[in-house]
Amino acid sequence: MKDMKLKARKYMFNTSTQWMQVRQRVFLSKDKIPIETAFPPEFGGQSGYWTAEHLFVASEDEYKQCFISKAFNIRINVNPVIRSV
Repeated sequence: MKDMKLKARKYMFNTSTQWMQVRQRVFLSKDKIPIETAFPPEFGGQSGYWTAEHLFVASEDEYKQCFISKAFNIRINVNPVIRSV
């Protein structure tokens, strides 16, 4: 097998957080739709908002979908597991 050299890539994802109330905030990023979030109701937050927990699980799912898409592109046979959270 040939010696493969990998080039490091640098990606930047700039975000900021603006607190609206004690348990409610908005995530901002240039040229993106703001995301209003709140603490979960279980921790004294208001219901009806995305929480950090929702965003964490959603980002994991998005990463998995990206990986599966890349695998399909290079013809790796994968069986994606569909789950609801």
